[in-house]
Amino acid sequence: MSYGDSRNLPITNMIQIEGPNASPETKAAWFDYKMENPGGADAIIKVVNQNSRGVAKTYGTDFWNQYVNVMEGKIQNSDQLAPYLRVDGKSPEDSPITNTGFVQLNNIIDAKNKSPQESAFQKAQFEFFKQARGALRISGVPSNFPDSVGSEKLQQFMQVTTSRIQAGLKAGKTADQLFNPKSADYVGNNMGLFQRTNAQKMQDWQKESALQSSMGGASLVFKDAAALKQAVDDKKISRDEAIKYGLSKGWVRKNDPQVPIGE
Repeated sequence: MSYGDSRNLPITNMIQIEGPNASPETKAAWFDYKMENPGGADAIIKVVNQNSRGVAKTYGTDFWNQYVNVMEGKIQNSDQLAPYLRVDGKSPEDSPITNTGFVQLNNIIDAKNKSPQESAFQKAQFEFFKQARGALRISGVPSNFPDSVGSEKLQQFMQVTTSRIQAGLKAGKTADQLFNPKSADYVGNNMGLFQRTNAQKMQDWQKESALQSSMGGASLVFKDAAALKQAVDDKKISRDEAIKYGLSKGWVRKNDPQVPIGE
């Protein structure tokens, strides 16, 4: 079974592969796949569910952490990404990994497993993005400090730059040509468009720190709306505090404050 490219939305409804108009070959292949690989089937169903609501513009609220897990070998196949594909949000962007992010990580997994050369390229790309992360996020703060603005800037940079990397690969460019700052083909020369001044970083740090302090300390960091809701259910924070935090992250809308916090 193929996940396809979420930008083209090849499958937006499961009826396309198991409905009355699906070919007997497609139905048989899907049935066999479900029996042989339940985890992979679960991932496909979730991607199709997200596709039905449109293409996500982001990779997901927890994309970086899962990218690290993929590169460190903690996640070795797309089946293991299925738990991060949430389908209960009101938009594709609500998921720890969106349909767009899933396709990206799935492509990286495939490339790592394809050949030693492809794997080496992915490692070089990972090191490049790690350096970019250090430049775009606030430095000198605890590793669990969210830096929401920096994380958003990093993801925007990754999405734009990934397209440039793919174009470079098609043109026969090497990792050294694409990731070496001294190269004429260096893909990081637009990083300045995503960087903040030190004053802006300080302002963002103060805002985020004040929000954390108002909720009982900077140790209260939630990776996504699901984790925030769980904290409410576990009585770690109040519902009002959770709504305030959710509003700051865009996980809760002012005209719909009960989503996704609940009662």
